Amino acid sequence: MKNNFELISATEKDIQVIVDINNSRTNREDKDGFILDKYSYDETLAKLQKGIGLYLINNTISNETVGFLELSDKVDKRIPDQLEWEDEEVKEKFVSLKPKYIDRICLLNKDSAKGAGSFTYRKMFQLFPDKNFYAFIVTKPIENKASVRFHLKNGFKHIATFNKDEYAGFRNYQSQIFFYQA
Repeated sequence: MKNNFELISATEKDIQVIVDINNSRTNREDKDGFILDKYSYDETLAKLQKGIGLYLINNTISNETVGFLELSDKVDKRIPDQLEWEDEEVKEKFVSLKPKYIDRICLLNKDSAKGAGSFTYRKMFQLFPDKNFYAFIVTKPIENKASVRFHLKNGFKHIATFNKDEYAGFRNYQSQIFFYQA
């Protein structure tokens, strides 16, 4: 199957398009998925300069950037002790697996159901064939159903849950951790 997308490393000249795409997806009531927080130019540039992986998702037919992927090697400070784990064995080995953290995959709304996301994950798995990946997805008080479905469709499994009385501007917050093992 021919795809109409490419995944390329972002450079400083791409920062503003990343910020614009991210900030266009912060409507928390969007049934096609949403991003929790806005980005600034300076914050995004600092991420790139710190070596956090920022990748553009380009449509090769329209020659337009339709999204971005952000990856890092950090282990979130909530892991493992602030999570409710589905399996104690997974908890014990999670940190030692050194998974890459998918801080976000963000697509323009018009491209979110056209295969760009699945293409991006297939490409990500090819670029890092021996790496495991994880992502946090908001499930309460609002649920990012589109992201949950997307991650399950792409081979991720729910492995843990994070609950907090107040977090990211929400009361009774919950996110689920989805994990892909190579």
